[in-house]
Amino acid sequence: MDVVGYFQSAPRLWIASLLVAYLIAVRVLRYQRINRLERKYAKYVEKPYSMDYRTAHEIAKLHMLDEQVFLSLLSTQWALIKTYSIARGTRLLVKTRQIGSLKCVGRRAEDTGVFLAELIAGDMDEIRWMEALSKVNWLHSRYKNQISKGEMLSTLAFFIIEPIKFINAYGWRPLTKMEEVSRFVFWKEIGLRMGMDNIPDTLEELVKWKEEYEQKEQKFSPDNVICTKNTMDLFLRNLPKPLHGFMLGFAQSLMEPRCRRALGWPDPPAWIEWLVHNGLWFRGVLIRHFFLPRFTSPPKLPEKDAEGRMYRTVYAFEPWYMKTDPWTRFKVWLGSGGRLHAGGEWGSKGFTYDEVGPPELAKASKKSTLAQAEAMMEYSRNGVSGCPFTNGGELVWAND
Repeated sequence: MDVVGYFQSAPRLWIASLLVAYLIAVRVLRYQRINRLERKYAKYVEKPYSMDYRTAHEIAKLHMLDEQVFLSLLSTQWALIKTYSIARGTRLLVKTRQIGSLKCVGRRAEDTGVFLAELIAGDMDEIRWMEALSKVNWLHSRYKNQISKGEMLSTLAFFIIEPIKFINAYGWRPLTKMEEVSRFVFWKEIGLRMGMDNIPDTLEELVKWKEEYEQKEQKFSPDNVICTKNTMDLFLRNLPKPLHGFMLGFAQSLMEPRCRRALGWPDPPAWIEWLVHNGLWFRGVLIRHFFLPRFTSPPKLPEKDAEGRMYRTVYAFEPWYMKTDPWTRFKVWLGSGGRLHAGGEWGSKGFTYDEVGPPELAKASKKSTLAQAEAMMEYSRNGVSGCPFTNGGELVWAND
């Protein structure tokens, strides 16, 4: 009997066999990368805190850029909103009009995306990575006497801990202990290079510190409301208005009650909260059992052209720093439903990291940014972690 004839004689058996084979393939391939990583770095499975920042970055990239991309992005966005629950920080944001102004919030969100893309996907020992972080340092240094050590560490803690919580609750698999610590070690190195000297030695200590700090500092302020509203208006800008109420409830559902009160948010409708948490959980179940892992590589960072400039290929809310060739203009126009066009008010000359940020500060920051990046590079060549600030000027954050 030929194959076709055999299939026709027992179609249910064939379908069941193919389904079982597919589910087994999903299981094997889904866990292939983490199993390979644990074999490669077996010594860190039992002693994860012995890894250096280079190893930590390689391990953390698996969940940040490959296996848990959606939840990594979602949790990072919500970590950003949670920073607005610390009233001491929002006061400065409103004062400087970087988030407190609806006109500026889109540009600041895109600039933050540019920096985070390089910090997460780039090479920590490359000069372009150091230029990106050095510009972040320069922007913060203008307000170093107004930003406390606690505020800086709180923001860092949100970026470390929130993605871990999201992935462990809603991901297709929880992070391993090695992965959790790799995220901590990676972001701790960034914090050290930002001049922070109060970072706890372990993730567990940071979680405890964060909870105690929030109990003391997470409180309502009108400035919190302004920053949160402007950011949510930006997130909802491209969605049909009938969906705004549900999406606001979605956002509220992912916040703890104390954080909601600090942001001036009410509790969401019970049915939305149930749907959000169970929907995200069910998504993880479906991916774990029925979806093959992605086989494509993450999008590459923009390459420098002959003049040393870079152009983005994707954007979140506003098409800053993109090319103005016909194909890019068409993609932006189509993706925005005809609202946006590359170039014009969004800029058409690309970017260098010393230029990213408020345009009026680009020239003033260039010399210091590049000098600090060179100092970091020298430190890296000598195999030292942390941040020297030999040439860029040390950042000394205000005491709490």
